[in-house]
Amino acid sequence: MSLKLDDLDIHLLSILQREGRIPLNELSNRIGLSTPTVRKRIERLIELGIIKMFTVVVDKTKFRETISVFLIIDGKPEKIRNIGEKLAEYPEITEVYVVTGDHNLVAKAFIDDIDKLQTIIREISTMPDVYNIHASLINDTIKEEFGIQIKPGTGIKVYCSFCGKLIEKSPKKLIHNNRTLYFCCDTCLSEFKKKHKSN
Repeated sequence: MSLKLDDLDIHLLSILQREGRIPLNELSNRIGLSTPTVRKRIERLIELGIIKMFTVVVDKTKFRETISVFLIIDGKPEKIRNIGEKLAEYPEITEVYVVTGDHNLVAKAFIDDIDKLQTIIREISTMPDVYNIHASLINDTIKEEFGIQIKPGTGIKVYCSFCGKLIEKSPKKLIHNNRTLYFCCDTCLSEFKKKHKSN
């Protein structure tokens, strides 16, 4: 099932992606909605998983010792997810992607010295299902944005609040603790109610 974002959702997200610290009343004025309505829209976007978190973006170029690097990894196709999960355990690795093409995985890391980088490369290369690893140091960043461009009518994937599966048909809804939850079927809705004693 795919819900759609309307123009107001998109306007709201575009402002929040650029100015996450904007006061709610100023955001309301810019969008032309009341503060409670904007708050409810933000809460809905959080419930749907569209807004993952509000955070601070640190400019890594301001730190002298930081090395930015892409790690390009080849491994057994059936083990790629497992390899990716092991990479994600390194605190220095901030992004891990399964990709198509000549390689299986791409990871981005920020490391404080070259010796640590060599240690990480050595450890990854000795993982049982890894065939090859290449490291490409990032010399300069031309563009780095943390938001995405969202167009009107963009669909949203919605997952069942009980079993976690992608909802393919019309969802069952439940208001629980002032949050709207979505379920893929009557069984999941019923089991959730039993577990949480909801009406």
